[in-house]
Amino acid sequence: MKRKLIFAAALFLTLSLSAQTSQISKFIKGNIADKTSAVKESSGADAVWLCNKAIDFLLDSREVLGTDRELDGLAVAAILSYPQEYISGSQDSSKDQILKNFMSVFEAFDASPNVQITVISKLNSLAKDLDVSPFVVKLNLLLYKDFSIDTDISVLKSVINFLSIHGDNNSFKVVYSLWASHQFKTLENELQNAVISLIPVSMNEALAVSKNNNLDVVTDFFNLIYANKSKINENSFCLFAENVLSNTIILVNKTQNISSAVTDVQIKCVQALGEYKWTRASDVVLDYFKLSKELYDRNELDENHFVSVICCLSDTAPLDSVPALIEYLEFLNAKVEKYEPVSDSVALAVINTLGAIGDKSAFDALLGVTYFTYPQNVLSAARDALSALRW
Repeated sequence: MKRKLIFAAALFLTLSLSAQTSQISKFIKGNIADKTSAVKESSGADAVWLCNKAIDFLLDSREVLGTDRELDGLAVAAILSYPQEYISGSQDSSKDQILKNFMSVFEAFDASPNVQITVISKLNSLAKDLDVSPFVVKLNLLLYKDFSIDTDISVLKSVINFLSIHGDNNSFKVVYSLWASHQFKTLENELQNAVISLIPVSMNEALAVSKNNNLDVVTDFFNLIYANKSKINENSFCLFAENVLSNTIILVNKTQNISSAVTDVQIKCVQALGEYKWTRASDVVLDYFKLSKELYDRNELDENHFVSVICCLSDTAPLDSVPALIEYLEFLNAKVEKYEPVSDSVALAVINTLGAIGDKSAFDALLGVTYFTYPQNVLSAARDALSALRW
């Protein structure tokens, strides 16, 4: 029995070696179809040898044959057949050469979408074993310099998706520029995803966009960020909200003109900062409270939005906002004293916010509310706020 097992093992080894030798022979002697078959059927060390030889053959033959379906097939087989375990265990110099080979194939087969997509897919799977940064540089340049709407859409999508995972700050600049142009609707989803995905490695570049002097640029970018805020680090998102709010206040004050789109973004910023209790933006939020009062008085800001700004002050500027809120409540009291109309919702927002903060300096203004002809719900809120003050 033991002899039979030994014989079987020896026979299997002999057949395996014979099979591998046969594949090498087929590759050397055969036509392109034979070479492709040999590469596909190889394994182990012979697979590495055959893949290397196949790439050498491809690069030499491409110049002579040009676009050729059989050559494309061999290229796809050679790229896909590279054993991952071999690459994982290779020295850095060997890994660098493999990457150069793949990049050479990608460049040489620029008119063969299947080959280029295969190279991108293979390098994506090998990114933990290879330093793909040189390939990222090539893809950045492809989008920046050689981008054409005539380029195969599947290749472009693969390039953008690869950069969204492995790209750098220059990748962000390129994909953001393409997205911001709004000229490539077929790539919209891929570009949006890449912009958002690259923010962690491109904070300086992304924050620079939020400080742009063009209101349309700033609002478009923040709306994209806001729609994808679940994918962005909380601190990063709050930094964007703070910067966008600050910048849009400055731009609005310069132009003395504000659109509903800008107002919508500013309200989103304030509400987001309040939701995350981002108190480091207290000065900016207070600046917006001042602006929002002016807009509200000119009927350029919806009452509900104005109320939401007031309510956010207890979470974003709990100490700094007290003087401004007291001043505004005294302004409302003065209007009521003169029998001028005052919004109950606005008065309640100011009173409840002062009560939530609990600063005792609000005592006189809150007590004053109880002496005037406010509706009963406002008077009750003022009494509750008075009882909530900390002494």
